[in-house]
Amino acid sequence: MQRFVAALLVLVSTLFCSYGCAQDQPAPRHSVIVLRAARMLDVKSGGYFRDAVVIVEGEKVKAAGPKLAIPAGAQVIDLGEATLLPGLIDCHTHIMARIPDDPNGYGVTLLTKSDAFRALEGAADARATLLAGFTAVRDVENEGSGYADVDLRNAINQGLVEGPRMQVATRGIAMVGAYH
Repeated sequence: MQRFVAALLVLVSTLFCSYGCAQDQPAPRHSVIVLRAARMLDVKSGGYFRDAVVIVEGEKVKAAGPKLAIPAGAQVIDLGEATLLPGLIDCHTHIMARIPDDPNGYGVTLLTKSDAFRALEGAADARATLLAGFTAVRDVENEGSGYADVDLRNAINQGLVEGPRMQVATRGIAMVGAYH
């Protein structure tokens, strides 16, 4: 659960900085950040607990639970009536594919967009996926973009672009004649 909450905290801090930080000043750094919210989903029980507190030291969640004591000097982010939940996992994505709603959209996309452009679309889709609450994806085939999904995963891991943790499948396997 700590990994899910940590990913959620990254998402929340990204959102807070996007909307609340001054453009010309870096966000203040605190060694301990505390999130408070009205409730939090407990994935083990399937229920919620009230007065949720999540304590983060550096990049690690140190504690998460109801009514925890807040360490002295911690930066407290009060989320009010919000509900905290672990990051979502999407087990079937094609993050490198933006297919228009057209009968020929699939073919047109694969034949007219370069791998570089599709990688840029994939980076935009990865960020949108993370901001939608998905902290991990299993990308099941890259729709003809070579190994661009591997490169996107590596760029996310290196902090070059924002996105969820990715498990990638790379190139699809052609099953010629398998259904005859």
